[in-house]
Amino acid sequence: MKRMTVATYGLFIGGEWETPHDTMAVNHKYTGEPVGYVARASRDDVRRAVASAEAALKQTPFPPNDRYKVLLRAAQLIEERKELFTRTLMAEGGKVRKDAALETDRAIETFTVSAEEAKRITGHEVPVAGQAGADNRLAFTIRVPVGVIAAITPFNFPINLVAHKIGPALAAGNSVVLKPASTTPLCAVLLCQVLHDAGLPPGRLNLVTGSGASVGEWLLAEERVGMYTFTGSTEIGLQVKAKSGLRRCTLELGSNAANLVFADAD
Repeated sequence: MKRMTVATYGLFIGGEWETPHDTMAVNHKYTGEPVGYVARASRDDVRRAVASAEAALKQTPFPPNDRYKVLLRAAQLIEERKELFTRTLMAEGGKVRKDAALETDRAIETFTVSAEEAKRITGHEVPVAGQAGADNRLAFTIRVPVGVIAAITPFNFPINLVAHKIGPALAAGNSVVLKPASTTPLCAVLLCQVLHDAGLPPGRLNLVTGSGASVGEWLLAEERVGMYTFTGSTEIGLQVKAKSGLRRCTLELGSNAANLVFADAD
């Protein structure tokens, strides 16, 4: 396989890639050699990312049809760049080509479905006509974006689980601050570039990279975040739930994919 170019990637805030002041290596899962470097975000970086996401909600209209077009275009761009995504996942995630390509296909489908759902977000009529005194009255609900979503993703599916979080969040009109796993952040970098190239308004998606012990904790301390979505260990999930307070929180925890390593293994 052709050797990947070892590049350095900064944070993505307000629709711009920033030059990193501090970096950390992303290593090949078989050789241990660096396959890329990403920024190590500071607490101020996290604050700026959240502020950018909040400002985008107030300053940049993003109606459902625009969301549909951007997410569908993102799916098309992933298809066009499938080989790059596949090779990146093989290097940073240690997956074989077949599994890496399959996960990339799943991400294409995830963004396609998210695009379609952007056009189908509706409220419903509340049946008040049967109540006394409700003549000539109409009651209904509408759905509105939650606001700033903090998405914290794991190492094991660094393309499709990122897509699972940011696709539906953007389809619903939210802004996202994404914190991928520190061991597999390169696919998240590629997805941010895809959405930028697809025409996503600045600030609607922001990327902060670094360890969960620092960047994750700083995100949990940000009161402007309206919802947390986390996939990872039960231990960390309990911490996210405890620190999110009254804010919304979705958790996908634990694992049933055990591996047995026998004494004759190499």
